[in-house]
Amino acid sequence: MGLCSSFCHNKYKPFRLLFLDLIEVDHRLFRGDWGEGLCEEDKRANAEALRSGARLLSAYVLPDATRLWIITDAVVDEETGRRQATTLLLPEEY
Repeated sequence: MGLCSSFCHNKYKPFRLLFLDLIEVDHRLFRGDWGEGLCEEDKRANAEALRSGARLLSAYVLPDATRLWIITDAVVDEETGRRQATTLLLPEEY
């Protein structure tokens, strides 16, 4: 997953715990769990994006109550289904 944010440089907790939180978020994202707080329209858009290759939006709450939004760009390579970038955003960046 490519990270395009100041997220990892934020000193809201020790890096080791941040890394473990991101692993859990990654596992949830991989399973199609779009997180907490997405409206039904966004969930439907994500389901369609898996078929069409459009961008994906997810929102999670980390164990320390920090909200995290994840935006994955649309597919850039139709043959492989590869997406170019995933951006993690904290509330002050969204």
